[in-house]
Amino acid sequence: MRALRMPLLAALLLIGAAQPALALTLDEARLQGRVGETFSGYIAARQQDGETQALVKRINAGRSVEYQRIAQQNNLTTDQVARIAGAKLVERAGAGRVRARPQRPVDAEIKKARRHAWQSKHRANNNND
Repeated sequence: MRALRMPLLAALLLIGAAQPALALTLDEARLQGRVGETFSGYIAARQQDGETQALVKRINAGRSVEYQRIAQQNNLTTDQVARIAGAKLVERAGAGRVRARPQRPVDAEIKKARRHAWQSKHRANNNND
């Protein structure tokens, strides 16, 4: 019985260690057409299976944290940073991988974000005087 436990334990450890390697990656999901980039800065599921939904949730949560960090550093809103990133990600993704259409032209969104950052910076400087 003891002789059976060791190989079984080793097999379970190998299976457990292999799980992350078996998980769907963003690149795989893109190539398979399971997800698409959006102008909102987040990915959207094109297929509704559990594996794709879990990937979308995980990637979008990570992006949200990163967008918040960048927004705080640049005196922008998280939404502004996400939309700027979304425009770049959609452009980089190329044809066939875009999920949604832009709500506004990309250049206008970038100009709006820059103007907001400039205004916020100058308001802060004027308040310190």
